[in-house]
Amino acid sequence: MLPPPKTIPELLFYLSMGLAAASWLALFLFPRKHFVNWWLCGVLTPVVMSTTYCYLLVAYWDQPEGMTFLQTYAKRFSSLPGVQWMFENQGLLLVAWLDILAMDMIAGAWIARRAQKTGLNYPTLVFVLAMTFANAPPGMALYYAIEGYRNRFGLLVEADVPAA
Repeated sequence: MLPPPKTIPELLFYLSMGLAAASWLALFLFPRKHFVNWWLCGVLTPVVMSTTYCYLLVAYWDQPEGMTFLQTYAKRFSSLPGVQWMFENQGLLLVAWLDILAMDMIAGAWIARRAQKTGLNYPTLVFVLAMTFANAPPGMALYYAIEGYRNRFGLLVEADVPAA
């Protein structure tokens, strides 16, 4: 059992992880359902995470005196030590994690919609979604490789498939 959260970022981390887990589970089980691959995983979950992201960015961005926002932004994002310094702040660390969760979710939802349109079979789709869930760039690369292979050998047929 996890200890109760001690800070707002910690609480929001647990809530975000719960939302992401539930959304990914729905996408694994029902990747061809329009509500799941469009509304839940393509819109609702990313919007909740984006809103939380914006709140945390405003609440935990500490602006040094004598520097403009742009100067601070440039200093923090122009070097690896600057990025590392930001990640020592729990709120800004969660901002980065929410970015990853939201972008992975958007990628997974897009893959599910595209796979439905091109007729990719369910077992292959679930494998690609699992790769995307674990780490989106390799999952996307795998999906593109599969789609490219299917296109090269005439196995890719785009069709307007009605949403389930």
